[in-house]
Amino acid sequence: MQGPARIGAPFLTTTPLPNPGDGSSAARTEPPGPHPDGLEYIYRWRVENWSQLTPATEYRSPAFYADELPWTIKVYKGRQRNPQAFSVYLGCDQPMVAIKKQLRIAFHVEHPAPSAGSAGQAGNAPASAPAEFVKYERPVWFSSRHSTWGEESLLTLPEVAASYVKDDVLSSVHDPPILPTSPLPDLFQSEMFSDVTVLVHWHAADTPTAFHAHRLVLASQSTYFATLLYSPHFAEAHQPTVTLTHTDPLAFQRLLAFLYGRADTTRATLDDLEVCLATADRFGADHWKPALMRDARQWIADATVWRVWALALAYGCATTAGQCAAYVAAHFARLARLVMAPETVVVPRSRRRRPSQPPRRTTRCRIWRRPAQPTPTEPGRERSGRSVGAEGS
Repeated sequence: MQGPARIGAPFLTTTPLPNPGDGSSAARTEPPGPHPDGLEYIYRWRVENWSQLTPATEYRSPAFYADELPWTIKVYKGRQRNPQAFSVYLGCDQPMVAIKKQLRIAFHVEHPAPSAGSAGQAGNAPASAPAEFVKYERPVWFSSRHSTWGEESLLTLPEVAASYVKDDVLSSVHDPPILPTSPLPDLFQSEMFSDVTVLVHWHAADTPTAFHAHRLVLASQSTYFATLLYSPHFAEAHQPTVTLTHTDPLAFQRLLAFLYGRADTTRATLDDLEVCLATADRFGADHWKPALMRDARQWIADATVWRVWALALAYGCATTAGQCAAYVAAHFARLARLVMAPETVVVPRSRRRRPSQPPRRTTRCRIWRRPAQPTPTEPGRERSGRSVGAEGS
C-alpha cells in the first residue's frame, strides 16, 4: 500500500528505512519538500500478500520519524461494523505528553504500473500514466487525547481489489536512492583528524573536561569559534588547545553533539534546556535554538508554562510563544486559580485529651488559607469608622 502521510510541520527529520527483499512489507521515506505552511513529509508503504490479510485486523507499517516523533500508518481490511470498508489511519506511537501538533494529512492510493504484457496488448500506443486515489484531510490536532486520525472508509474492498491490487501486492514502491552519509557523527569526541582540544570547566580551580574537536566543524557552525580559531588577533588560532571558563561541561557536550549531527536532548530537563539555550546564545550557534525550543515545548504544563514562555520571549521563538499563549488561553481559569490562590499555611492544632483516651503519638494539623487583604477604607478613616485623630484622644 502506497499511502503517503504528508505532514506540514517545521523542523522535520527523516529516518530512511531499508527496503527488504525477503518478501516482507517494504517501506520508503522521502525527504521533506517545500510546502506553503512548512514542510511536506511523504511516507510510502507496500503491503504484500493482500489476499491473506485477516479481515477486521489492524496492520501497522514500520515506524517512520517526523519531527523526531515515531509515526505509523494503520490499515484495516474491513471493520466489524463495516466489513466492506478499507480503513487507513495515521497514528503516533509515542505518548504525546504536553505535545500538541496540527497536521495536514493526505492519503494516496496509487494504481499499480501497467505490466509489459498489458502494454503489448494495447499496441504501440504509449501506456497512460497510472491514476491514483487521493483523500485530503482537514487540518487536525494530534495530542495526548487524540493520537490517531484517519478514514474509516477510505475505499471499499471491491474498489481496492479491482483497481489497486496487482500480483497480490497493494501498489508498488521503487527502491530508495542511495544517499551519501555524513562522517561527522563518527568524528564526535574522536581523536581521528582532531586539530584542537577544548578544555571546559566552570571555575578555574576545577578539573577541566577535555573535548577533541575539529576547527572546521566548530567554525562553520559557530560564530564564536569562527572568530576565535581563524582570527589572527587571538592566540588560540595558533594553539592546539582552547580553554573555556564559566561553561557547563554537559551543555557544551550537547552543543558539540549537535554540531556533529548527534544531538539528543529528548531526556533533558527544563533546567538543562535553559542552560543549553544560554550556551547556544553565547557561542553563536543560533541554528541549535529551534531544536532546543522544540524540546522545551514538551514541558508546557500548568507549573512550567510561564517559564517556557519567558524562554521563548528571551530567545525570540515565536512558535513556542504562540503555543504557550494558546495553552494559557485554553486553561486560563485553572491557571488563574493557581496564581491568585492565597498562601496556604499549616498550623499545628493541639487537642485536649480526655483522661479515658490513650495518648496519641501523631500530630494533628489544620490547614487554613490566609484571608485576602481587606479593602482599603477612605483616607482619614479607620475600619471601625472613627477618624484617625480620634484614636489618640
